[in-house]
Amino acid sequence: MHPRRLITVGQVLVSISLLLGMAFMGFLVAQRQAGELTVGGFWVGVFLMALVVSPLLGVGVYAWRRGVIETKEVERMERQRRLLGAIQAHGKIALAELAI
Repeated sequence: MHPRRLITVGQVLVSISLLLGMAFMGFLVAQRQAGELTVGGFWVGVFLMALVVSPLLGVGVYAWRRGVIETKEVERMERQRRLLGAIQAHGKIALAELAI
């Protein structure tokens, strides 16, 4: 997967997990304020919300960070390729000799 796509996937997963968490928490607070939910039920709901949201958030953050790291690596490799191409174009050293 291209590093830029990995960043986008990470951002989407983080956004979905945050929106899902806010919606779930809003529902729990509304039910608690209406008296439809006990304190224990509220905390069970918070726990269940964390079980659903935390894996999405974790994978999203990981994908986002990994995409940033891989993007930097790809940019570094491109700079090295350009440098090697410039050296080879001037005829000072063959690319095969650099590989050794």
